[in-house]
Amino acid sequence: MFRNVDGTERPLTSGLGMNAELLVAFLVAAPLLVLSPGPVNVLVMAHATAYGWRPAMATNAGACVSLAVQLVFMALGVGTLLLLLGDWFVVLRWAGAGYVVYLGVEQWRAASRGQAEELATPSRASMFWQGVLVSSTNPKSLLLFPVFFPQFVDPARPAPFQLAVLGLTFLAISMAGFALLGALAHRLRPFLRAPWRARLRDRLFGGVLILLGIGLAVRA
Repeated sequence: MFRNVDGTERPLTSGLGMNAELLVAFLVAAPLLVLSPGPVNVLVMAHATAYGWRPAMATNAGACVSLAVQLVFMALGVGTLLLLLGDWFVVLRWAGAGYVVYLGVEQWRAASRGQAEELATPSRASMFWQGVLVSSTNPKSLLLFPVFFPQFVDPARPAPFQLAVLGLTFLAISMAGFALLGALAHRLRPFLRAPWRARLRDRLFGGVLILLGIGLAVRA
């Protein structure tokens, strides 16, 4: 806080015309939210270890396109409206949980199909739409966005501009965070080339996705 000439306090202001203290707090909290365990993170890492970093970035792109749409809806208040439509929201969460479990089962089954089939990389379009669907039905964003972002909005300033800056910043952090996780997972590919390790990888990621989907269903 700064003090005016008359002794009153005024908040620090960033170059973007936002409350600097709130912006710094957002820059600390957002990466923690992005990197916290979730279906999108696991899916990007699974694709990166199985097919490589570049193909996995199609999944990243799909997830971020979905996030961008969700952020626009959040800014328009649609996210809050969705939370109020209890029955429809539960259906959406069940659908998301079911899709995550399905992806986990497919990943688990890949361990039994052998290395030959594993080398057949799915199309980028398929991986893109997997990212879209998993991100679109992820309760971490559906539930938290309407609650998370308002905490960093200064009520003394125009809310739409602040939400736009925060949304674009979160989108950039998400894209970079998913890419980082994909890169870290990609580094494991040489270690996982042996058939038994590839099977272990598929079962590990498949099992995690199944558990995440079950967890989403239990909370639905």
